[in-house]
Amino acid sequence: MTLSFTEFSIDSAALELHIGEHVVAIDERHILLLQQLAEHFPDHCSKQQCLAHIWPDTIVSDMSLSKLVSDTRKIFVKAGYNGPLIQTVHGRGYRLEHVLGKQLAAQAFASSAAEAKSTAVELGDNYQTNSTPPTTAPTATQENSISNNQQASQASQGPLVGTQAIKQVEASGNNINWWEVAAKTLLAFLLLITLLWQFLPSSFSDRLFSGELFSEPSKPLAYSEPNGAIGRILWVDDNPENNLVEKAYFEQKKIGVYNTVTSEEALMLLSMYRYQAVISDMGRHGDSLAGLKLLQAIRAKGHKTPFYLYTYVESAGLVDAIYESGGQAVIIDSESLYRNVLTHFESN
Repeated sequence: MTLSFTEFSIDSAALELHIGEHVVAIDERHILLLQQLAEHFPDHCSKQQCLAHIWPDTIVSDMSLSKLVSDTRKIFVKAGYNGPLIQTVHGRGYRLEHVLGKQLAAQAFASSAAEAKSTAVELGDNYQTNSTPPTTAPTATQENSISNNQQASQASQGPLVGTQAIKQVEASGNNINWWEVAAKTLLAFLLLITLLWQFLPSSFSDRLFSGELFSEPSKPLAYSEPNGAIGRILWVDDNPENNLVEKAYFEQKKIGVYNTVTSEEALMLLSMYRYQAVISDMGRHGDSLAGLKLLQAIRAKGHKTPFYLYTYVESAGLVDAIYESGGQAVIIDSESLYRNVLTHFESN
């Protein structure tokens, strides 16, 4: 089995990691871990599921799994890959990073669509073959049987009625083939619709089948805002589940909170919509300075949106770096976060 992504691929048979032209040997347990996460995406894989899959019939502790995850990340970094890989779902288990999961979903969708198309083409070819009248000449016995049947029919109903009966039999045979093809085509279409529903993001599929995708929304992003929202916050964190309490607090204050997990998506959203504040974590997707780099990119593009770094550790050097780059503050507790961010909504 081969797991293929944009920047790397894994050959489970050869136990190899391919990054560009580089080939690195990789342990079977690292491959089993990534395969398990890929099979469960977009859901997370619990620690118990990972342990049972990677160490079957063996009793090991959670520490073994944590070390395996850490070693897997280090192997990829050492091999030259610093992108997203494994997301920790605190207290529950692990999940394949959403960027890689989306690539797998796109591959599965493309494969299923190609299979459905191939099935439709094959059904069309079978229909043409089945609909073509046979060219093989009847045997002498068949000719005698047809002649006797025609004579008996003509004797009782006349020659015209016998001809019409033969045409009706032929038409009936063609109708049977046509309905069989129509039924199979309908099944292929329903399969394609099911795949669309499964692999496309839920918001996109809902809008597609409701017709909203082809109409101009009356209010951008309104589906994520509480009724009567007084403003918006853009929250950048690769583990948004860690901030559910804070998100709920702001939403109770009638503030829309929009989560994204990458700096690229954050910059795109800032260019499209207005936010009263940006909240970001510091380390993200293997980059320990991702939050600071995002702030610098935001200011380089001319955006003056207030920026707060919400992290676990505060240091003089970090505070100075955020201030010098145009940020408002480094915050390590929720109460300070509420107090600082709400000042940008009091005048609205």
